[in-house]
Amino acid sequence: MNKRILPFAVAAMALTLTLASCSDNETEVATFADTYEQTLAQSDSASVQIVHSVEYYKSFEGGNALKKKINNSIVKACFGEKYDGFSVEEASDAVSDTLMANYQREAGSVYDDAVAYAKEMKLDHYYDPAMTCKWYYTVQGKFAEGFMDLQTYQVYSEDYLGGAHGMHYLIPNIINLKTGEIVTENELFKPGYVAPVTELIKSKLALDRGVEDINESVMFSEGLVPNGHCGVSGAGVTWYYQPYEIASYAEGIIEVTVFWIDLKPYLNPEFVKF
Repeated sequence: MNKRILPFAVAAMALTLTLASCSDNETEVATFADTYEQTLAQSDSASVQIVHSVEYYKSFEGGNALKKKINNSIVKACFGEKYDGFSVEEASDAVSDTLMANYQREAGSVYDDAVAYAKEMKLDHYYDPAMTCKWYYTVQGKFAEGFMDLQTYQVYSEDYLGGAHGMHYLIPNIINLKTGEIVTENELFKPGYVAPVTELIKSKLALDRGVEDINESVMFSEGLVPNGHCGVSGAGVTWYYQPYEIASYAEGIIEVTVFWIDLKPYLNPEFVKF
């Protein structure tokens, strides 16, 4: 059974960022929200659920052309480069169709193997193989902090595909509100920034944690480098480290903010004004 639970964009969740007259130049954020669900062919007790909630610009003070560029960057940030040119709804539908097809193939194989194992071990009277096939995927995209012409857009994703626990990630993207394009870490900084900025990140996390040697505070200190997953705010640049990247799963997503004043020597000239 294939069911689309919320087949519409949630206009009621729209919020106005700039209070201006009702014109095409007013900036307004809307949220597209949709939930898809499909049961496994082998069992109605097993299913996959896909939940998408994506903020985008319904209108933008910079004009319609710039709004389209920014929204296209949002689509690529939430769903991947292959959906370049798709609307948020089109990308959500396409991604969900792919995930549901993969679910039937991959979870179906897991289910069949579980049934065979239960029979072999004579566990089939009380073992429910459907328990291993209750999967879910979540993507939530939202506008976070920004600074001057740069806007941080965060994409939180979570999935469970069986096993001891699911996984979750928080990936920031920096969008240039003047061009509509995503600004990468390599574009934000000058060549040669990695080594000095690595030391700034390590020093700041050590300060945040109240330790002298950050190597004693994280499990995988070799991963504590500029990793390309950064966002901006009035304070500076924040790097996000996912579970298992520098620490255990239990520590969750770790954020480290380095101040603009410390980063200034390593910024590209375009961004030195920050």
